Amino acid sequence: GKLAAKEMRKLLHDKGSVTLLRLHKGVISTDEREQGFIDEINRFPLTLIEGPYVGTSVAPMRKQISLFLAQHHKRIDGLFTPNEMTTLSALAELKKSGQIGKLVHIGFDYSRYQLDALQKGELQGLILQQPYQMGYQGVRLLIQAHRGQRATSEHQHTPIYYLTRDKLQSKEGQDFLMLNAP
Repeated sequence: GKLAAKEMRKLLHDKGSVTLLRLHKGVISTDEREQGFIDEINRFPLTLIEGPYVGTSVAPMRKQISLFLAQHHKRIDGLFTPNEMTTLSALAELKKSGQIGKLVHIGFDYSRYQLDALQKGELQGLILQQPYQMGYQGVRLLIQAHRGQRATSEHQHTPIYYLTRDKLQSKEGQDFLMLNAP
């Protein structure tokens, strides 16, 4: 979330209003992404418009997003969506309402649809993590614990990456995407 806020700041040149579409309260991974975005945005001269929790099912998500955008679209310059489903749902509603490309949209995770939207300029960026590496490291730590070995540190981190249209075909961008393949 913090990385999305920093990139949003650059794209908006420290001017305007931003929002995020929250997934569902109590989902720790997105709660932390959302809070990271909020904390970082509040450090900048951008105005944060409180975004709604949109839920976890596609139809209710799209309805919530549609209602929110209808009410606030004229005031929003930037949008952060903290997971794949919120990103895809927001893209669909922005297209449906004719607002696609009229605001800076940074999403999270990726699918072929999100990569296509990035290529078309409908998204300005995607925050990527490494789910394959996260799972691999988790299993590795579990095996170590089973063998009675202690972890080298309390936290294990895998890199995150900010993918843009320009980086999509770069060696760096392609290498990061390949790290997610089994």
